[in-house]
Amino acid sequence: GGLSAAYYLRQRGHQVTLFDAKPQLGGMLRYAIPEYRLPKKILDQEIQGILDLGVEVRPNLVFGRDVTMAGLREEGFKGIFMALGTWKSSRLGLEGEDLPGIVHALDLLIRTSMGEKMDLGKKVLIIGNGNTGMDAARTCLRMGTEEVTMLYRRSRKEMTAHHEEVAATEAEGVKLELLVSPTRIISENGRF
Repeated sequence: GGLSAAYYLRQRGHQVTLFDAKPQLGGMLRYAIPEYRLPKKILDQEIQGILDLGVEVRPNLVFGRDVTMAGLREEGFKGIFMALGTWKSSRLGLEGEDLPGIVHALDLLIRTSMGEKMDLGKKVLIIGNGNTGMDAARTCLRMGTEEVTMLYRRSRKEMTAHHEEVAATEAEGVKLELLVSPTRIISENGRF
């Protein structure tokens, strides 16, 4: 949203400064969409086209900590467009969800896109069936996990992920178990 706003505001002749909490622009496109679905080279080219219009960038600044509305006004900014994104994973509300070793799909995608090496073990279980879950499942396979299984509480027809994403995920070897709804997560000696 911020990059789009910058593009259209520059087209109308306004001076634009982008503030970003991350080191690189692109938001969820950069940090949550895996490389195999959106090559960063293409994203970088698109962003560069916007920056070439004369957009200033200030990276690594978190709103509320490094940048405030009052501070922006003091600097002379007349209009402020907030494009904060959706950086928090949805919670399942399951007992045991916060145990060590449990990683939410969006967090996994963000952390791996930032270069973090994660030891996921040989088997991974994913609860849920959205496009983010599909991306996480396929990312786990690319990171060396031998077996990935997805649990979904509804039928195949009711899956929220795009059908082509489901087909591609299955084609890569991810197992789908349908009509399954976990009620809690149990850990004994660090194992689930």
